[in-house]
Parts: sequence; structure tokens; C-alpha cells
Amino acid sequence: MGASGWTGGTGPSSSIITEVKLQGIHKSFSSNQEIEISFGDILGTSHGRSLIKNPTWDSIRVLKYTEELPLLTVVNLTYDNSEMKGKKNPKWTLIKEDDNNFGNIYYNNKYFSYMFTERGSYTIILELEDTNGNKTTVKKQEIIKII
Repeated sequence: MGASGWTGGTGPSSSIITEVKLQGIHKSFSSNQEIEISFGDILGTSHGRSLIKNPTWDSIRVLKYTEELPLLTVVNLTYDNSEMKGKKNPKWTLIKEDDNNFGNIYYNNKYFSYMFTERGSYTIILELEDTNGNKTTVKKQEIIKII
């Protein structure tokens, strides 16, 4: 498992080309900027302008029920409000309902951020363990609908 919590494969092989989407973090772009990207012998560039900012007390929205959100919304998930004592070893699963072509997203970290790039309904599952090894799972069926 990498520092990001991603538990996917080791990456593309030299005989297969795989499209990879990366989301970078920067305080703020002041104007359009060119960003150089490198990973081993893989190089690339991207142009961007930051449209995302950290949530503030006034802009945060806590989701308890199904919420309709626009395309390209970034949702930040955490279990900070959980009353479970000694919580650890989070296992997030993001499922796009009624789409067999969507590969479920798995993430093992306290904070899970995801930018929704496809319209549809999404289910989120979180499994947590406490310090005694007891596990609990919470499933929010179709909690997010991207329109």
C-alpha cells in the first residue's frame, strides 16, 4: 500500500497503454500554468487552473441523505463524526450503481476524496475496525447522485 492508501496494481506494463487520471494539489494557480509530470520513465504535461479550494465552515455540506451534485464535484469523506472508539483500518468502497463498466474504487485511508467525472448514482461503503478487532460496516446506498 502506498502513502496515499491506494491498493491498486503496480501500474501499466510496457506493452499496455492505460489511461490514468491524476489529481494534484496546489495552494492556488494564479493563472494558467503548465505542470510537468514524471513517474519513472513516464513523462507528461497538463495545463490547468485551480477551481477547487479547501472547504470552509460556511461552504461545507454534510451528507446524511441522498444529494444531487453537479458533474466534476469533489467530495471529501471522513469518519470523524463516528462515535466508535479506537477506530482504525478504514476500508472505503465507492460503487457506481447500474454500471458494470465502472471499476469500483477502493481506498484505505482516513480521508477519501473523489472527483465525480461521470453522471449516475453512487454508493459508499466504509468498514472500520476498533482497537479490539471488532469490525463494523456502514453502507450509504446511492448517497450521491451526479447530474
